Amino acid sequence: MNNKKLPSQAIIFGSVGVNRGDDLMNRVLHNACVRAGYEVSIASIDPTSYAAIYGGDVFSSSKSNMLNWFKRIYKADCVIIGGGTMIQNDFGRTGFSGILLYASSVLFMAAMLRVPRIYVIGIGINKISRKNWFFAQFFRFADVILVRDAASVHNARMVGLSKYITASHDVGLAASLYDSGLKNDTLGTPLSHAERPYVCLSIAKEKSEIAAYGLAKKLVSASIGAGLDVRLLAMDIREEEELGIYRKLKDEFREAVTIVIPKNPFELVPMLRAARLCIGMRLHFCVLSVVAGQKVVVVSREQKTEWLAEFVGKERFIDFFSATAGDQVVKIIAENATVDNGLDQTAITKLKRIDAEITSKLQELLQRNEAL
Repeated sequence: MNNKKLPSQAIIFGSVGVNRGDDLMNRVLHNACVRAGYEVSIASIDPTSYAAIYGGDVFSSSKSNMLNWFKRIYKADCVIIGGGTMIQNDFGRTGFSGILLYASSVLFMAAMLRVPRIYVIGIGINKISRKNWFFAQFFRFADVILVRDAASVHNARMVGLSKYITASHDVGLAASLYDSGLKNDTLGTPLSHAERPYVCLSIAKEKSEIAAYGLAKKLVSASIGAGLDVRLLAMDIREEEELGIYRKLKDEFREAVTIVIPKNPFELVPMLRAARLCIGMRLHFCVLSVVAGQKVVVVSREQKTEWLAEFVGKERFIDFFSATAGDQVVKIIAENATVDNGLDQTAITKLKRIDAEITSKLQELLQRNEAL
C-alpha cells in the first residue's frame, strides 16, 4: 500500500487581480486544489484587493517580487501556471510578451528547484512572433500542459510544443467549482427577468479600440431604441481597457447606461441571469452567460473565442471583423427585446458533461501520488 501523503503546498501563478475572466479560472483552480487537500497560495497583480475579497495567502506577482517567488516555490509541492492566454504576443512597444516572460520565469524556477509537480492548466496559446518563441520553450519544463481549446493545440505546433499538450476545456465552465452560493443553484434554475428589461454588454478594446467603440455605440443605441436599458460589464477593470469606452458611452447615453465594475466574477451571474439579452466580446463574459443559462450572442474577435461557435450556435456567433457584424447583432436585439427565451437547455446539457470532465481531470492531476 502506498502510504505517501498528498503534497500540502500548492502555488498558483496566473494573471490575477484585474481581469475577472482570469480571476474566474484562478478560483476554479484554487477550489480544486483545496478539494484535493492542498494549502494554496495565490500570486496576484493586486494582492491587497484580492486578499480583501477572497482571503487566504496572497502575494505579489510583480517581477520585482521574484525573490519571494523563489522562496515560496522552494517550499512548494505543486506549482500551477494558469489560466488565461499565457503564450501570446505583448501589446506594448517592445514586442516581448510580459505574461509569457512571467510564466516562463516561474517554470524555470520550479524546474531548477525540482518541485515535484509542475502543471500548466487552462491556458490559451495564440500565434506568436519569433521574438517570443524562445520564452514559449520554457513550457517544456511542465509535467502536464492542459490547453483550453483546439486553436491552442494548433498554435502549439507552431512553437514546437504539440507533444507536451493535452486538450481540455476552459476551466471557467466547471461551475461545480465556483465559489459558494452559485455552484448549487445556477444550472437549470429558471431565469427571472428584471422588471425594467436590460441588455448586458461586454466590449473588448484590445487592438481595435475605434472599431470596438463604433460597434458598442451602435449596439447601445439599438438596445435603447428597443426599450432596453444597458449594463456595460467590465471584465477587465483597468481604465485603459474597456472602461475607457464605457465612460464615453455613459457620457453620451446618460441614465440609460450603467457601468458595472465587479469585485469578483461570481457577482455577475445573477445580473446575467436577469438580463433580457447578453452580448459579449470577452471570452469569460460569454462563459459566465452560458453558465447562467442565457442564450448569449458572441461577437468573436480572436481565436480563443472560436470554440464558442459550437456552444451557442451559428446564428448567435458573429465575426467582429465582418462588415455586417453590427447589423446582425442589431437584428438579434430587435428580435429578443420583448421575448423571454428561457434557459438554453442545449448548453445546460453540455455544461453538465463538460463540468464533470474538467473536475475529473483536475482531481486526477491533483490527487496523483506517484511520481510523474
